[in-house]
Amino acid sequence: MSKNIVVYRILATLFDAVIVTSVGLLLLIPSLLSYISLMSNKQTLEIISLYISSFLAGAIFLIVLLIYFVTIPAHNDGQTFGKKIFRLKLKTIKGDDIDYKSMFLRTAMRLFLVFVSFGATIIIDFVSLVATKEHKTFYDVIASTYVDKA
Repeated sequence: MSKNIVVYRILATLFDAVIVTSVGLLLLIPSLLSYISLMSNKQTLEIISLYISSFLAGAIFLIVLLIYFVTIPAHNDGQTFGKKIFRLKLKTIKGDDIDYKSMFLRTAMRLFLVFVSFGATIIIDFVSLVATKEHKTFYDVIASTYVDKA
């Protein structure tokens, strides 16, 4: 894999991050409104409303992440919108097209690592992507995937 692909992969990841973060922020609007209401009027109904809206926002965001990083690439030749723009695609180590199992394992591992490391794994991913010979992240190794030119 050339250094050019590494740069494009980083840019595609940033593009995808902007998309999913924007959706996440939109999903937080009801929770923010509930929080503002709670600050001005501390009643049980506002507290319950905050908990429910926060839970729903988190659940819907998790579904959005799974759709964006599992379903879309599995149906779109291994490409998210970012990978499509930068002409990259995911493939299995065997060279086959990506499937649901590989994408789910890759995404689940990525989300798990980000969650348990409080985001520190993003820095480790960047270092392993840039510094290693194969330019792979940990979740690429676990899911037996790699990123190639489209």
